[in-house]
Amino acid sequence: MDVESLICYNTPIEMYNINNIDIYVKREDLAGIPPFPPSAKVRGAYNLIRNLSDQGVESFGAYNTRVSIQSLTYASICYFLKKKLIIGFPYIKKEVPLSVQKSETLGSYLYHISNPRMSIGIAHLKKYLKEQNSYYLPLGVNCNEGVSAIKKEADTVPDDLFKGTVVLSVGSGVTLAGILQSISQRLFVQPRIIGITVGMSIKKIQNTINKYINLNTFNVELKEPIMPYTTPCEVEVPFNCNKHYDAKAWKYLNDNIELFKQPILFWNIGGNLG
Repeated sequence: MDVESLICYNTPIEMYNINNIDIYVKREDLAGIPPFPPSAKVRGAYNLIRNLSDQGVESFGAYNTRVSIQSLTYASICYFLKKKLIIGFPYIKKEVPLSVQKSETLGSYLYHISNPRMSIGIAHLKKYLKEQNSYYLPLGVNCNEGVSAIKKEADTVPDDLFKGTVVLSVGSGVTLAGILQSISQRLFVQPRIIGITVGMSIKKIQNTINKYINLNTFNVELKEPIMPYTTPCEVEVPFNCNKHYDAKAWKYLNDNIELFKQPILFWNIGGNLG
C-alpha cells in the first residue's frame, strides 16, 4: 500500500456554534488515515523518515510520553517503509500506553524506561539508540520537515479566517511555528493567537518556535496549562479531539468565547485513538 494514500492533505474546516457564536474548526485530526493515528504530525513525520531513509538510515527510535500518540505516528510510517523502530516510554506501574501497544502490533520494538521524567527518559533512550546504531526521531516532530508540513497545510486556510482569533493546544510549539510561518507571508493578516500549553514549559515552547520564526513579531499569548498533563479533559466536543491536548484548548475556548474577536478558528491538531 502507498503511504501517501494514508495521509490527508487540505483537511476540512468545519463550522460549529457555541452560544450563537460560530467557531471554525480545522480538522487536522483527519490528517492520518488508519492505521495512521488522527494527528497533523503524520505529514512531517513521513517527510522526515523518507528523507533519512534516502540517506541510508534503516533503524530509528522515538520517545513516547504516557499520554502521547506520537509513537504510533512514527510506527505506522516505519511499518510501511519497512524500517526498524525502537520506542522508549516510561514504564510506570507496568502500564503500556495505548499508542505504544498499537505500535508494537506494527512491529515496533519496546524499550522500557523506569524514570518518569521526560528529559531523563529521552537521555536514556538516546544512549541506547546510539548503541543500536539507530537514529533518534525528535519529540513532536520538532524539525524542519515537521514545521514546513504544518506551514504548507496552513497555507490552504483562507486569509479571512486568520483575521480574528486562533485557538489551539501547544505541546512542543511545532504546529504553532508552522502556522506563524504561513501567517508571516500574508498581507494585512495579524490574528490574536491563544495557545493553551500542555506538557512543556512556556520557555521551552518559545525557544522551539524561535528556531523557526521570530515569535515576537506576532500577537501570540501562551497560557499556562489549565490542568495537569496526564489528566484527560472530559469536556464535550462535537468532533474527535484529543483529551490530553486539544480538548483542553477547546474547554478554554468555551469558557472564554465571548472575549475573542471573530472569526474564531480552532486548530484541532489530533484526536483520540479508537
